[in-house]
Amino acid sequence: MQKFLPIALFAIMIIGCKGGDTTAATGGGAAAGSGTTYTLRMNPRQGEKYAYMVTQTGPQTMEMGMTMACEKAENGKFTMVTTFDSLKMDGKEAPAMVMESMKKMKMTTVTDSTGKTLETKVEGAPAGSTPDSSNPSYPSGPVKIGDTWTGTSKVGGKEVNYTYKLASVANEGGSEVATLEATATGLPEGATIEGPMVVKIDVGSGMPVSMKLTTKSKGADGKDITSTMEMKRR
Repeated sequence: MQKFLPIALFAIMIIGCKGGDTTAATGGGAAAGSGTTYTLRMNPRQGEKYAYMVTQTGPQTMEMGMTMACEKAENGKFTMVTTFDSLKMDGKEAPAMVMESMKKMKMTTVTDSTGKTLETKVEGAPAGSTPDSSNPSYPSGPVKIGDTWTGTSKVGGKEVNYTYKLASVANEGGSEVATLEATATGLPEGATIEGPMVVKIDVGSGMPVSMKLTTKSKGADGKDITSTMEMKRR
């Protein structure tokens, strides 16, 4: 189970733990013109489910299917339950014992409308493996294309600072989708992000549409290891 765990914990970190403190947005100036503003907020409907495929490519290729369900939406608070339903390693199905353990994993998070995590509960994960990471919350107020804001979260017990930019907003498949670009400082020693992390958000629900992140770290032999993690809505 242990060798298959990192991708699951990464998915929990990216999707299930939005939180962090933001500052007021600052003018970015890119693509300015119309002056249209956008308010990014968590707003999934109770009972709705959002299915994703998370793929990691690098020294090994892993694919994991997961679903987030909005169990409760009340008074500006949202209870999201994340479960896992499939796992492949280098194109092969995970052993039955591993898959059985994965399907028992469940993460429940309660967030407010800004995405700040209020409560987190992980069930079925091996002892000591519960992530303490959190993704950025949304800006504290309306933002325009090119505006930036900042946030902080924890990764591996260490505080990481993020800067986000609203890069664009476009109609995709009949929905208004915002593209955010994020850069980070203060990552664990030896880890770097290659270029910005790109996250697409459904403006109506505040839920992720896709995410792509490329990281570089040092292997045991001192050589650079590059991995790309990509998440897409199924």
